[in-house]
Amino acid sequence: MRHTKRESMKNKNFKLAKVVDLDSDLSKIWYVEFYFEHPETGKFQQFKKYISKKLKTKQARYARANEIKNEINDKLVMGWNPYEVELPSKKNIILAFKEAIKRKQADYTSNRSVHTVQDSWTKFSKFLINTELNNIPVEQFSRHHALMFLDWLIDHYNISNRTRNNHLSTVKSIFNFMISRDWIQVNPFARIPKLPTRETQVRLFSREDLQKIEKHLPAYNHDLYIVAMLVYYCALRPQEIVRLKRMHFNSLESGVIAITGDISKNTKSQAIAVPKAFVADLKKKDWNFPATHYVFSRHMHPGIYKIAPTRIAEAWRVFCRKYKIPDEMKLYDLKHTGGGMAVEAGINVRDIQLQMRHSSLNITEQYLKKFANTASDKLIENFPDFGSISDDMDYRGNKK
Repeated sequence: MRHTKRESMKNKNFKLAKVVDLDSDLSKIWYVEFYFEHPETGKFQQFKKYISKKLKTKQARYARANEIKNEINDKLVMGWNPYEVELPSKKNIILAFKEAIKRKQADYTSNRSVHTVQDSWTKFSKFLINTELNNIPVEQFSRHHALMFLDWLIDHYNISNRTRNNHLSTVKSIFNFMISRDWIQVNPFARIPKLPTRETQVRLFSREDLQKIEKHLPAYNHDLYIVAMLVYYCALRPQEIVRLKRMHFNSLESGVIAITGDISKNTKSQAIAVPKAFVADLKKKDWNFPATHYVFSRHMHPGIYKIAPTRIAEAWRVFCRKYKIPDEMKLYDLKHTGGGMAVEAGINVRDIQLQMRHSSLNITEQYLKKFANTASDKLIENFPDFGSISDDMDYRGNKK
């Protein structure tokens, strides 16, 4: 929100904040100042918010100063009085929501999480403004308002039930944070159920497409081939792969990739087993670059810059179109295919759970059910013959 001098004239009890940069002298302490009318003397009192000298460049200091200035001006225009101690429950809902997000940022473990919260915040604040609820105290935002917001999302953005449920979870978590800080007593989103969603479709590569990948991808782009095999053999996610550095492969001789908490989606450090069929390909890769460099940087080559997962998706899409692999087959479907082939090979479900880093066997079983809907050939061919059980054998085939 931006403010003009005309707006400040309408509010006689304050003067909008401004940045004082002391002639852009970085050796001095910059600050943001604003004035507010003293409740007893009636005279304007100066308030200062200092900018850290740890910010060594003008650009960084101006960015922080303007952030503070805009935050103060937002509060002033919405009726904030620096002389009054404001009860958390009386906070303006927009200011409360913004502050909760800011304080909760340490919980967000990835750029994707930050983007998710920002998207929900943008839509939620737009809803509040459009429905003229933007100035109510946070404690007055009720379950009725929460339902209005979720219905408004569907009406205005034509979103799916799944997306609506995701917004519900995100906004509910922000209100839970407010409860944990004793700002409010009740979460208005707490008793709102999720809408039913369709089961996520799991796609498996055909044998023909797998043969195309095996035949053409290593020569076409060996680095992209290694990326694809990290998905297939090690169940790594593209957003994890782009964070990998050479040092994470230091235990490759032992057949392990060390995934640290700052890389993995679940923020846990784990050792990923590398199947023998893939170890040879990994060892062929040129590892002669600094330990702190990303393994897959620009153009999928080692480098100092972290790329976005979309760069991998784009390269994969180009390869698939060249060799006539269907557009709907995404790189991550190699993980599903690997899981399916592991089931067919008779690999223990517990081992599959560990490799896929699922938190429980139940999750793995639910995951495998999506593509293992019929009995395997192994069961069909080798199920014990009922008539083969003799009188001197128990049902396990052991002698009585």
